[in-house]
Amino acid sequence: MYRKQITTALLGIAGIALSILAGLTDLGNPAVSGALIALGLVLFLWAVVSLIRCLRQPVPEVMPENPAAKSEPAAPAGITQLNWLSEKGDILKSWNLFNRTGLVIGRDYQENMVDIDLEKSPYAPLIDIEHAVLNYANAEWYVEDLSSRNGTQLCKARDGRKYQLTAGEPCKVEIGDIIIVGMTQLELA
Repeated sequence: MYRKQITTALLGIAGIALSILAGLTDLGNPAVSGALIALGLVLFLWAVVSLIRCLRQPVPEVMPENPAAKSEPAAPAGITQLNWLSEKGDILKSWNLFNRTGLVIGRDYQENMVDIDLEKSPYAPLIDIEHAVLNYANAEWYVEDLSSRNGTQLCKARDGRKYQLTAGEPCKVEIGDIIIVGMTQLELA
C-alpha cells in the first residue's frame, strides 16, 4: 500500500512540475502549452484522489490476545444469515454468514469492496461506502459503526428498542436483532 502511495505522490509532483514548466516555458504554440498545463493538472488531481482513496482504506487491526478468536468460524447453531428486509418485512436479499469472521457493510463504489453491498437500497445516499462492520469473535457476533455520517442503529429483538451505536464500540447482536444502516434494515437470523 505504501508503494502505491509513493508512486501516486510522485505522479502528483510530476504533474505540478509539468504544469509549472509548461507555464514558464515559451513553447511557441499556446495550444501545446495549454495542453501540457491541462495534462499536468489532471495528473495532479488524479494523484490527490488516489491518495485520498489509499488513506480511507481501513487500518489492519491489532492481533487479539487469543488468535483463535478472530479465525474461529461461525457456529451453525447461532446467527448464520443476514437478511435485507423491505419496509414491509419481506426478505429482499440474504447473505450467508457461515464460516465468516468479519463483513463490511456499505456501498460497493468503484474499487472499494464491501461484503454487504447496499448500493441498490433506496436509501443508498444515506449509507457510507464503509458504514459498519459485523465481526465474529469468541463465539459471538458484534456490530460496530465505522464513524458513518448518519450512524448505525440496532433494534434489539428481546425488548424491541432501538439503540444508537457509538462509533468504534462493538455491540453484541443476537438472532432477531435488526441493524439499521441509513434506514435500510438488516435482520440477523
